[in-house]
Amino acid sequence: MTLYHFGNVAALAVLPIYFLYKFSGLAEYGAYKCFQAGGTYMFTQLCKMLILTFFPETINSDPTGFNFIGECLRCSADLLDFIGLTFVLSKIPGKGHSKLLTAAVGWSTAEIILSKGLTLWRARGAEFSWIYTQKSLESNILLIITIAVTTLLWLWSRHDLNKKMMPFVTFLLVAIAFRNVWLDGFIYAMSLGPWSALTAKGLVAIFGFGLPTLYLYSSMAQSIGI
Repeated sequence: MTLYHFGNVAALAVLPIYFLYKFSGLAEYGAYKCFQAGGTYMFTQLCKMLILTFFPETINSDPTGFNFIGECLRCSADLLDFIGLTFVLSKIPGKGHSKLLTAAVGWSTAEIILSKGLTLWRARGAEFSWIYTQKSLESNILLIITIAVTTLLWLWSRHDLNKKMMPFVTFLLVAIAFRNVWLDGFIYAMSLGPWSALTAKGLVAIFGFGLPTLYLYSSMAQSIGI
């Protein structure tokens, strides 16, 4: 029964990425670039860990509540993810959605393995618990956010981007980078439960980040004929 539970939560976390890789045409390009993106993610996380060691007392001063300063510092370190994804995009040839999805799939796969893998592995020796299902759903939310960030960084780096779109792209990037400040702060202030918090994060990821990014990308794609 425990192995069945582990299989369910692992599939819930991994299958969306697999289907995205399989049915979006990325399999035709090979998996090398995805592995390269995953390797860049691991290096980026190592750099973030080194940076965060410079202010551990500030971050961990209030572990039971919402630490505004600590979250701001964490989010500042998370800006390294943007640098890492920009580097990955610069190393992937081609244009269009395949370039963006290759970077996002490789990055998200490494993120799930390193950040969620150990937690989900514990489900192998435990009875059914909703916490593992929640962690798997969080992985799907992070996948949406990663695709949005990758697309926004690609738009931000283009010289032919409409100047009227640049403020929206920048705003979305800043909102995503510091979402742990304002979104988690809202969740803490409203005292939302685990499922309510997960629902709020999912709605923000889809309607706050995903759909606006899709609109910006489609507008750009039509203008350059992708």
